[in-house]
This record gives sequence, structure tokens and C-alpha cells, in this order.
Amino acid sequence: MVHLRVLILAMLLPASASVRGSDGRGTVTPPSAASLRTTAPPPGLVAAAADRQASGTVRATAADLEWAREFVARQYVVDGTASSLARVDPHCRTGCELSVFPGAGAGDFGTLKAVTGIDMGIFSMSGFGLEGMIDFRNRTDNGTIAGARVVLTWEDIETAREHGEYAYVFYFQSRVAPQWQLDGDLSNLSRWYAEGLRVLQLRYGDKEGHEPDERLAYGSYEGDERGMTELGRRAIAEMNRLGMIVDVSHLSRQSTLDAAALSNKPVLASHANAEALTPQDRTKDDDELRAIAATGGVIGVTPIGWMLDRDGDGKAGMEDMVAHVEYIAGLVGIDHVGLSTDAALDGWDPDSRHYADAGLAAFDRWVRLTAELHARGWSEQDLTKLLGGNFLRVLRDVLSGR
Repeated sequence: MVHLRVLILAMLLPASASVRGSDGRGTVTPPSAASLRTTAPPPGLVAAAADRQASGTVRATAADLEWAREFVARQYVVDGTASSLARVDPHCRTGCELSVFPGAGAGDFGTLKAVTGIDMGIFSMSGFGLEGMIDFRNRTDNGTIAGARVVLTWEDIETAREHGEYAYVFYFQSRVAPQWQLDGDLSNLSRWYAEGLRVLQLRYGDKEGHEPDERLAYGSYEGDERGMTELGRRAIAEMNRLGMIVDVSHLSRQSTLDAAALSNKPVLASHANAEALTPQDRTKDDDELRAIAATGGVIGVTPIGWMLDRDGDGKAGMEDMVAHVEYIAGLVGIDHVGLSTDAALDGWDPDSRHYADAGLAAFDRWVRLTAELHARGWSEQDLTKLLGGNFLRVLRDVLSGR
């Protein structure tokens, strides 16, 4: 959902995180997706989530925040839809100019971990086109963009961590013409994969306007009952074969259910919230959430204001973010929930309907969320899964499963 203006600017620079392999953060060895396909959430977690949601009070203290900063510094944090941009004027409220992090030069991600807590992001290439993605990759590989590594394999993630590099996974969510067209067959998927694409969303809501021979699925706002096309069904099989992750964030209800049933690899809703708390076409209902989880997949909860708003008053904040995280964890299990910014590093413009509150727009939003969940009694093990372990499991299963 990042604006095209943001997407075009994003190619100018990546951001690197301080990712150390020997500082006590350890090696992530997540469970296989196959072991999770039939896993039900423990009854205790469901009850605890209901109790926490009912309380709804943000109660993190300064001590919780300090604990969270130290804890997040030791974790490998994965953002389901990350950006490399921030507002040039931090006081701007609307139509804000954005610049690549840290704001000058060709790009250097060396301080991103310290500023945001994030080690790896899934980066949208939607507005760049294939040639733009290739250029981005080349400038990373030759060091023009410093402190970063493009993720093509699971081993790239391990190498990035060992060398203290920010890792990013190429993704696109929109195939608006003339970019990223299949021309009615699937041969381009292999080329996109060869050039670095690793996550593909099958449909971007109702915004793409494809002809019948180009459409893979139906999106949110296009009717709940409209599902995958024949081309889309074959695309999922080819993506599974290649090792390309299926994303269903903006898909209609039936297309989401179809994709989850068809894929033999974990499926992502890289940025999606719970319809039960915020009823609208862009959020996912319980059946969709369960279907995604049944593949071994992950739902990335996103701090977009109108996707968090639980009472329809146009306002949202940390309490609502916590409620969505805990609702989904209670419904499908902690192994299937992650976090996804889907905005500039310092959030959406404050006057935008996407903006929630200052805490969720802060560079260190995931540190602040961790502090709140810690105050609510979350275990370190569950926080590790939420902050990145679950996304890492999916990446390992798909990227090393060929």
C-alpha cells in the first residue's frame, strides 16, 4: 500500500542493519512449516488473548521500554513490508517529501538496526519494474548501496547476519501495466525469479485493471466470492516449483482461501489485520486467517490506522495494534503472527487516514510494541517468534526447499 511516489523514491537507497552473528543473538532454527500445518493454538493462549484484549489498557512503563530495547537488540527482527524511506521534515503532516535512509548519499543501512530494531525487510519493487529491480540488486552487490544484502537463498540470510548486513527480500504487490506483466502465460515468472524476485502478491485489491488473460485472482473490494483464475492456479504451482512465496494480503476472501488450498508451500498475508476486530473488505476473516496458518504461513499485522480502528471513530493506536496481534495469535497460534510496517520508516503522514498514532509511527515502533506485550505477560519465546522467527521459518522453508 505504499504510494507510488514512495515506491519510486525507495529504489534510490536501501537501509542496513547492524546484524551481528556472534553477539548472543544466536542462530534462528525455526520449526518446519510441515510440522505446523495442523497445529491448533493452545487453549491457554486463546483464553489469555481474550483476557488481554478485554483489558485493552496500554500499561508499558519506562522499565518495560528499556527491557524491550535490550531484548530487540538481541533478536533478528523481520518486517513483513519494510521501506527504506523517511520524511525529510519530521514535522510535516501531509504530502511530505521522503528521502532514503539515512537521508544523504547513495545509501547506507549500517545504522538501521540501532534506529529501528529491524534486521531484514520484505521490500516492494512494484513501482520500479524489472529493470529497476535489477539495478537495485546490482548497486547492492557492487557496494554502491552499503551495508546490505539481497536475499536470494536462505544462505544469504545467514551470511547477512554473520557480516552485520541489512537483508532485504524483493517483493511486488501490484502488477499495474506496463510493469510486471505475464502476457497471459507464466514464462515471465522464471525470469523474475532469476533476477531476484522472491515474494509475489497475486492481486492488488481492485487497482490493477487486468484483462482476463492477465488476471490471476480477485482482490479485496472485488467481491468475497470471486476466486483464483485458471492462470492464477497454474501460477501458484509454478511459484511453488521455483521457490517464490505466495502473498494474499490484498486478495478477496475466496481467492485467499483458494490460494491457501492450492499452495504446497507456506502462504503469507504479509500485511493484513483481523476482520473480527475491524470489519471491512481489506482485513481477513477468521476462515482466511485459519487457512493461511494451515499452510504454515504468517499474517503480518500492520499499524495502518483504518485497519486497526475497532470502533469506527477514525482513531487507532497501540491498544488496537495489541488487540489485533493478540486476537490473531489466539485464533491461529503464536507461530503464525508477524509484524509489518507497510509505510515509511517513520510511518504515514500524520494527516493521512493511514496514520494511527505517534508510537506506531516512530522509527522504533516494534520496540514500543514489544514493551507493551512484555508488560502484558508475553514470554520471550513468543516475542522472538512475533518479531521475526515466524517470517524466518517461512523464508527458510520456501527459499531452501527447491
